Amino acid sequence: SYFHSLIAFIGECEIKTKDKLPDYVMSSGMASYVLSKQEVLLTDAQVINIVNKIEAGRFEKSWQTNKNHRDYLKQKGENLLSDQPNMQTETTTDDKDSSSNQATEGITCPKCGSEMVKRVAKSGKRAGQAFWG
Repeated sequence: SYFHSLIAFIGECEIKTKDKLPDYVMSSGMASYVLSKQEVLLTDAQVINIVNKIEAGRFEKSWQTNKNHRDYLKQKGENLLSDQPNMQTETTTDDKDSSSNQATEGITCPKCGSEMVKRVAKSGKRAGQAFWG
């Protein structure tokens, strides 16, 4: 293999799963991990060729590129939800607590199978944003 994998959770990012993760998924010790990989896998010419191909395919850095990327990811997420086999079109509302629970759309939790409810975060950095829970 020409590459070593590394998934780094830095800053405010946090690992939320309780599952055992591979050794290359980490929230600390990244420098030591990288420095432990000393075997030369690519020649200098191969590295230059790869960098040139990456640079040639990059989008221009701009607010419009960022907006297009966010719109693409949002649409991709909506498409993933609509492709779920357990999704129904029936919509119901719970009037008791409409400030935190929005209409349910028959989406079930992939882990436990319970029906999920669209909620709105009340506090924190994501206050006011909708999520499924």
